Amino acid sequence: MEKPIEILIAGDIGSGKTTFAGYLTELYKIPVFNSDKEAKKIYRDQKILANINEIVGGGIIKEDGTLNNMALATIIFNDDLKRQKLEMIIHPKVRDQFEIWKKEQNSLIVAKESAIALKNGRDGVDFVIIVEASEPIRIERVMNRDHTTRENVLARIQSQSINYYSLADFIISNESDLLSLKNSVDNVINEISKRIDYSI
Repeated sequence: MEKPIEILIAGDIGSGKTTFAGYLTELYKIPVFNSDKEAKKIYRDQKILANINEIVGGGIIKEDGTLNNMALATIIFNDDLKRQKLEMIIHPKVRDQFEIWKKEQNSLIVAKESAIALKNGRDGVDFVIIVEASEPIRIERVMNRDHTTRENVLARIQSQSINYYSLADFIISNESDLLSLKNSVDNVINEISKRIDYSI
């Protein structure tokens, strides 16, 4: 099979990337690689976790030997240097997993969901879709989803802030209902199908 068309789904935390990605699979059977979920799997490696614990100054490993996600988030979203060191460990491994995953797919189009992939530009991606929502809406969504404080969400937003728009092929507003988001999925896939001359 030829190299599949690659779609990157990006956007700020709480914008609705995962929901959009879910509709790609539900409506069009497009497989989606979730970068955040793959990163969490990497933390299960005890050697990697011990290395990260040392980098951030300790305190992120629970008594049962697993990652304390909240403790790690509190540290890295308030310390740029520690976050950058962490990213240097995790992100190359996630990219490697994506390449392995991509070869396993039997689809003309594959998608990757990632909040920060565009830090290094498009990196060979064929289409970039940005899902956006206003900051108040995103803050409320993440507070409800992660059962966390407004201050923690604001710290995460600041740490992940990227100028996506110059790299975007499509910008999707996700401030309305789910039907509107589904319609946006339809519109994007129809447009991509026209550009690659394929009936999906």
